[in-house]
Amino acid sequence: MQELNSKEKKVLKLICQGLSSTQIGELINRSPRTVEGYRNDLYEKLGVKNKIELIAFAFKHGLDSL
Repeated sequence: MQELNSKEKKVLKLICQGLSSTQIGELINRSPRTVEGYRNDLYEKLGVKNKIELIAFAFKHGLDSL
């Protein structure tokens, strides 16, 4: 697993809270497409294929409360 930067950690936490890309974007002052880019980077860094696997990985490894 690659090291996550602070923005990726924040986005991961918000995804685990069930927020949409639009909602996350509003909170971090980024567009929904930028948030989707962060999410895709998380998929690649953590070796997961979709949002469900991302959330499961985060909870399994304690990354949901970063």
